[in-house]
Amino acid sequence: MALPAPLVAAEPVTISGIGAGRSGSFGVGDGDEGGSFQRGRDFLSLFDVVSFDRAATRYEFQGAGGQPTKAACVGRQATLTLGIVTGQPTPYTLRCEWSGEHNAQMTLEAPSWMPGTKAERRGNFISGSLTLELRSVH
Repeated sequence: MALPAPLVAAEPVTISGIGAGRSGSFGVGDGDEGGSFQRGRDFLSLFDVVSFDRAATRYEFQGAGGQPTKAACVGRQATLTLGIVTGQPTPYTLRCEWSGEHNAQMTLEAPSWMPGTKAERRGNFISGSLTLELRSVH
């Protein structure tokens, strides 16, 4: 996919400190920007027939000279297995919300749960008057 000119010319930014573990702190670039995070995953399986998977993360980012931005994301999926057929009776969803210095919302969902179909994701990102439609490309 072609990138817009400003992204092609942009310098990479290093994020450090996000390793293993459920919580910690991270740094962004060479300056005083950074923050803290908490993350986790829960998985429940009932008789190897139905399973529920949930992952959540929260972080707070402090940019140079600005107010902090807080974020919270939750991804969920249920899987049903009958013999050799597996599908998702409730499609995969990911919901994120940012508040503070930057306010935004993002939602991604899988439109189909049928086995053998593409693992597409669709959704939107909304920040103020900006709305972006998101779609995976396969």
